[in-house]
Amino acid sequence: MDRLKGRASPYFFILPTITLIMFIYFIPLFETIIFSFMDMKQLGVVGEFVGLRNYENLFMNEEFQYSFTLTVFWTFTSVGLIILVGLGLALALNEKFPGNKIVRTLSLIPWITPASICAVFWRWALHPAFGSLNFILKSLGIISGSLRFLSDPRLAIFTIILVRFWRGLPFAVFCFLAGLQSIPEELYEAAEIEGATGFYKFRYITLPLLRGVIAMTTTLLTIWTFQLFDIIFVLTGGGPFSSTEIIPIFIFLTLFRRYDINPALSGGVLVVTFLLIISFIYFKFFGRR
Repeated sequence: MDRLKGRASPYFFILPTITLIMFIYFIPLFETIIFSFMDMKQLGVVGEFVGLRNYENLFMNEEFQYSFTLTVFWTFTSVGLIILVGLGLALALNEKFPGNKIVRTLSLIPWITPASICAVFWRWALHPAFGSLNFILKSLGIISGSLRFLSDPRLAIFTIILVRFWRGLPFAVFCFLAGLQSIPEELYEAAEIEGATGFYKFRYITLPLLRGVIAMTTTLLTIWTFQLFDIIFVLTGGGPFSSTEIIPIFIFLTLFRRYDINPALSGGVLVVTFLLIISFIYFKFFGRR
């Protein structure tokens, strides 16, 4: 009995937290799933059961189709850039050079800065009249006139990819850096004795031993980027002309601007489903390693 009480006592300490999470996250999620199969005319009023009709209408919705395609492009482009550049910077920061610790500390600034402050900073930096980015590009002779990064539909999506890249890069760098520092130095020394060059050491030692870290980092960045809302909403609000209206923005605008409840509910359930699939794939192939 005493042993049973000893094993159960830790769960009593976390029970209040679990209960709070249930009320904040799981109960609203459960209600959203149920309501997504209803014909909801207004929030708080349960409509008639319509089965999968809401999902069929959503997939036939051209705005959702565009938003889904844009979200896939935005997510994989942003995450791909972050992973590739982050790995390169981590390899550089793993070397010893004067000021290494200072550079590491300063590189954390984009990650630790609140998202709203980052968005305001970038709104000023990207301003067509007095933004610092236009000034720098003009000074270097790259452009002659001001670019409207956030109001030009051709540039807006690439601009928010740049902002996402800037903000997410430190996370990838420090994940990879932690992985690099966990690799035994003896492996590299043995490879050097065998005559291996830098490329072969990277190919046959670094990459295989970083595979789990790369998978974890890619999974987390994919989940966070796919559902990113705050920075994009502050910067563009989904515009101009829906050029940055990824799925989270589409759901918000559909519910609170267009007052169309059914596609917003079914869209939210699809987002959660996609994120669960990504998480399942990670734990299936890398969770035990």
